[in-house]
Amino acid sequence: MVPFLKEKGISSFGVIQRDERLTAPTLGEIVENIDGKLLNGEPSSFNFDVLVNSVLVGAMSVNAALSYFRRAGPNSLIITGGDRADIILAALEVNAAGVVLTGNLEPDGFIISSAIEKNIPLILVYQDTFTTASKVESTVAELQLGEQEVCKELVEMNCDVNELLKLLSK
Repeated sequence: MVPFLKEKGISSFGVIQRDERLTAPTLGEIVENIDGKLLNGEPSSFNFDVLVNSVLVGAMSVNAALSYFRRAGPNSLIITGGDRADIILAALEVNAAGVVLTGNLEPDGFIISSAIEKNIPLILVYQDTFTTASKVESTVAELQLGEQEVCKELVEMNCDVNELLKLLSK
């Protein structure tokens, strides 16, 4: 894009690529957007500031799900029906950032106890899985306190600030 802009006589002072630290929503932002209800404890017991870097839908066999979840990593959010005990347990096994249970279907006490033991929030929503996944994907990350340092770092690393300041001082 920079050569194209230069060809058109438009100055460029750098290119800042997408950075997950600024674009990934937090678990709290997602829970708020989907109007979720925490099933297993107080919100202060969990890290709702964790950045969710992948969202997975558990709608397959438990063996396939476990393999799929393991590849996604620890900051993933897993969405599945509240009646899918097998998938919920698989999600708890891989230490997901959180598990969203759809259809307003609460799991049995054993599942909730397991989630408490693993310190993974179970979030209940009344919507179906597709609607919930769509809402999660549309969650927009807001700039968080402390992220101004990330912004500063990205500008310093990728932009010719001195050239920009020269232009602005004219």
